[in-house]
Amino acid sequence: MVQSMPKESNELNEVDKLLVQLLVILIGSWQETGFGRIEIQSEKIKHDRIAVTILGSTHYRYVISDEDLKKWWRVGKKLNKNTIE
Repeated sequence: MVQSMPKESNELNEVDKLLVQLLVILIGSWQETGFGRIEIQSEKIKHDRIAVTILGSTHYRYVISDEDLKKWWRVGKKLNKNTIE
């Protein structure tokens, strides 16, 4: 079971969208064939932007800002802290 991360707001940022798309591709491929391959490429395209491309039968590209990543990281740390306690 995949546990979603608590949100600081109800709005999905680019990191959330990327992870949702990754899950959709994996679940779809597992349902259709029971196996599959996904490749993830990332590159820094600007000083505060990372381009992430998900390669499968269809390709998806997301651009993540430093702020998106920091916000998601903070929420993840809170989740891990609550899980450990």
